Amino acid sequence: MPVLVFVLWIAMSASAAAAGPDRVAGAPAPVKDVTPVARTADIEFVAFAFQQPALSGGRSVDFRAIDGEPSIGARYGVSATIGGQEAIATAAFDVVDEHGGHIQPVAMTQRPAGASGEGEFVGMMTVPALPFRIVLNGESADGRRFTRVYRRLFTPVPAPPAVTPFGAEPGGAAGPLKNVLGEKMPQGVAERETALAGADAAIVMPHARVSNVTYAPLASSAGAPIGLRVSYQVEFSAAGRYNPGLRIFAFDAADAVAGRNPMHAIDSRVDPMPRETYEPHPVARVHAGALDQRADFLYDARTVYTFTLDLVPDYIAFERDLFTPCISRHRFERDRQAREIFARRLANESETEYRVSIGGQAFEGRIERFPGEGTLYRNFLADGGRDCEDLPASRR
Repeated sequence: MPVLVFVLWIAMSASAAAAGPDRVAGAPAPVKDVTPVARTADIEFVAFAFQQPALSGGRSVDFRAIDGEPSIGARYGVSATIGGQEAIATAAFDVVDEHGGHIQPVAMTQRPAGASGEGEFVGMMTVPALPFRIVLNGESADGRRFTRVYRRLFTPVPAPPAVTPFGAEPGGAAGPLKNVLGEKMPQGVAERETALAGADAAIVMPHARVSNVTYAPLASSAGAPIGLRVSYQVEFSAAGRYNPGLRIFAFDAADAVAGRNPMHAIDSRVDPMPRETYEPHPVARVHAGALDQRADFLYDARTVYTFTLDLVPDYIAFERDLFTPCISRHRFERDRQAREIFARRLANESETEYRVSIGGQAFEGRIERFPGEGTLYRNFLADGGRDCEDLPASRR
């Protein structure tokens, strides 16, 4: 049976970094950088919530937002969502009264989610006995001071909360957290308190430097383009958990949802290898799809990580053997809109703009005048590709 020689070869080898220039049609070219310049005006205080513990899966503590107002004197978990974090150099949270008078600081730390360090701020807070607001203060990346006041005025209530707050029994003294069966909850709350104990008043925002973003056409066995190889380097200002994942899609001006059909990786690699986020943090094992829009690992500071992904359109799937490629149409034919979009993609043989993002907004780029998805599709067919639905059931 004819197969796509290139895809078969590269999917079978996790060490496809050795895929030489014979697998790439042409020398790498730079991806056009169109990353927006970080501006102080983009910093926005989006949300602030009080949280209480709940068992997740019976083994760990999850933090969930409370309903209504917080209770006076109770200690809660808190979370904050801030927009425009790429423009922030340092950040601190404070509690102020209705007139802006300072009441107390809020102990917070950050859980980064993207390559730029953008993520959720979490902390702990004891509720004061008067109405208050939360204020974000800090210094922007260009050295300017800024202040953002969260819009909501919190009006604490004297009654004990309906759900046990951290370290206290309802209406009683402090004690261990327990679930509905009276069993002591795991130490998830204590872990947050420990993390905050070592945190400084001002959070120094981690940042990433994305550089050397290049692309080259992937070649079929006949030398025709069937996809893209994208490489990029990332260096982090502080060690921690980041997700410098790659997302790339052919831009379709007629589609109201930009990027609904991103390309997917048939090979992924990173050098040096980061570590897994779970204990005991072993060295990550990167498989074909591990870096496909996700690279959520622990990274060291001041280390340059090189990422390389080989990508094809998302209509390329694999047979049951996980090696032999085929063209999957089924999920694109579930309704009229999906069929119309898929038909338009396959009809596009014009040079097309492909949009690239790394780690969310850490890097945004454009690949201009690359063969459209219809051209890539026909090159797959010419190289022996078959529809997955035409295969015997035992091979799907």
